Amino acid sequence: MNNAINETHNTKHPTKELTSPIRCEINSIQKLILNRFKLQGLTSEVVRITPAMAEYILFNYNDGNRPRTKNHVDRLAKIIKSGEFITTSQGISFSSNRKLLDGQHRLAAIAQSGVAVEIYVTFGVHPSAFSVYDTGKKRGAADAFHIAGLKNTKPLAAAARLLEAVELGKCNGDLTISNQRALEIVSEHPYLDEAASIGGAIAKKLKFQESAAIVGIYSILHHSKIANKLDEFVGKLTVGDNLEKNSPILTLRNGLIGIKGRRSFEGDLRGGIPRAASTAAHIILAWNAWVNGRKTFIKWNHTNDFPEAE
Repeated sequence: MNNAINETHNTKHPTKELTSPIRCEINSIQKLILNRFKLQGLTSEVVRITPAMAEYILFNYNDGNRPRTKNHVDRLAKIIKSGEFITTSQGISFSSNRKLLDGQHRLAAIAQSGVAVEIYVTFGVHPSAFSVYDTGKKRGAADAFHIAGLKNTKPLAAAARLLEAVELGKCNGDLTISNQRALEIVSEHPYLDEAASIGGAIAKKLKFQESAAIVGIYSILHHSKIANKLDEFVGKLTVGDNLEKNSPILTLRNGLIGIKGRRSFEGDLRGGIPRAASTAAHIILAWNAWVNGRKTFIKWNHTNDFPEAE
């Protein structure tokens, strides 16, 4: 790992041979970083970061950060390539001692995607922030969501945690994520906020975990090619009128509200994530059965792959 560049305008870059356009990009970001390092206190601005700039920053300033998670980088790169990346206050930051403090996964994704994006860059963060970034003593993810201006903060925060567990294949136990990661999950999944509104209404009506409803609805919005039928599905599920005896929606509804006082999809599962994952999986399975004209669906358990909406 190379140390951060100094005032001599060194252009260290992982690529040995730099073309003229790339060299111009490197000189541009290098000049910006060095100028901002001369300022006192915090400064922030939106910067267009190219893949070459991202590689340059990682090569010269990313000293002492945690190892990168490949799946996380792959997800972000896919979002960037699809044009769904949204510029938010969650960008990259440099400490006052000239090190990259936050944002290495975003930079790696930009480099991997080959697409430039506009991103918020903050300079002058105190180095001690690295160990407590976005945690605070009593501030939870819902508080961070509120500060970021998001709605449905509590269920959305729980859904972000559940979605992370689903995508990492860790549905059978507990999972802790930072406030920063929770905010990243929301920005990485554009339909999650909409799913929070729809899923939250279903969960309140039928009285089950909102996070499960949100993740189930998110899968339909994000993956299904016929998500335009979602309103009909939700209407039948929440109202429950005129459903055939062997309708998968009726089976799902009965499982959610509980037959004889027991929620059949939760069984004896303990812990928030295992129960919520089971419920979310059955929402998706019922949807798949319904849109394909099937009358039944197989119950999901944690030894199976988490289903994807069809």
